[in-house]
Amino acid sequence: MGSIFVTDSAMRSTRRSRRRSPTRRRGSLRLEKKPASHLLEIYSSFSNDTPQAVAERYTRYGDLKKDLAALIIESLEPIHKRYDELLADPVELRAVVARGAVKASAVAGEVYRRAAQAIGLI
Repeated sequence: MGSIFVTDSAMRSTRRSRRRSPTRRRGSLRLEKKPASHLLEIYSSFSNDTPQAVAERYTRYGDLKKDLAALIIESLEPIHKRYDELLADPVELRAVVARGAVKASAVAGEVYRRAAQAIGLI
């Protein structure tokens, strides 16, 4: 199982890691063959196409992996941009964290209240 990070250095490594994912060197892309099926599933998750539709567009694993890396990087670019913006502005970062804490507290407080009541703490 792998991970995708939105930090700059990890974003660059996404392209390398997708290219190095193991695949057969010969033959057509087939959904039932792993790891091609994994690559097709990942691609379809980012593109909203079905794995079958993605498989029909490719005859070579290398092309699929290259395009998958580009799609992942493009899809995560808005998140990466916002990440950089927040790191560059500590005041805004603290404000976002504070708003998130208020929202989480509202949800968690109710869950805690029900759990505490259920076990007799309140």
